[in-house]
Amino acid sequence: MGDASNEKWLYGLCAVAFIGVMFSLLTQERAPARERIVSTDELTRYARAELEDLQARSITNNQEYCGVIFEDEDGGLHTSRIYEGDRATCAFDWGVPLGNHVVASFHTHGGYDEDFDSEMPSIEDLANDIDARIDGFISTPGGRLWHVHWQDETATQVCGEGCMEQDPRYAGTQTEQLQRSYSFEDLQARGRTIILDQ
Repeated sequence: MGDASNEKWLYGLCAVAFIGVMFSLLTQERAPARERIVSTDELTRYARAELEDLQARSITNNQEYCGVIFEDEDGGLHTSRIYEGDRATCAFDWGVPLGNHVVASFHTHGGYDEDFDSEMPSIEDLANDIDARIDGFISTPGGRLWHVHWQDETATQVCGEGCMEQDPRYAGTQTEQLQRSYSFEDLQARGRTIILDQ
């Protein structure tokens, strides 16, 4: 009888400790994001070169390709392994060599498909980078390059239609005039409009 009572007391104590730890984790502020060494311009040039290398394959295979850009302690930029996704998603591994820090994600948006709103970052694209506290870069079938600024919670066109390789099936299909920049709220509203129009 004493052993059962002691076990209950021990389980109760563990439960209280677990609740305390979880409350502490949920209420504490996150550590500040690491400041990268390279400038935004340098990072953008690097990301664009990586995406230009993937764009033709992405269009031909009509699938997303993705990865991360990481920075070493001296500010040198490097690319992770390139991951193959499917038509509308791509998952990558965050593992980078010890002493390096992920500074940006990047992915392609595959080939032209009228059933996909692929000329812009999705709300998920923006949300994932904001949550990870890294910038993001996205190339589109129409040849656009977008930059997700996690701190401002915006997506901005680095360059417009046709500035990168373009899917021949895309030519002349874009009737909507896209803005140069969209906030998180803009993309949420856009997503709701698209759902209502379907």
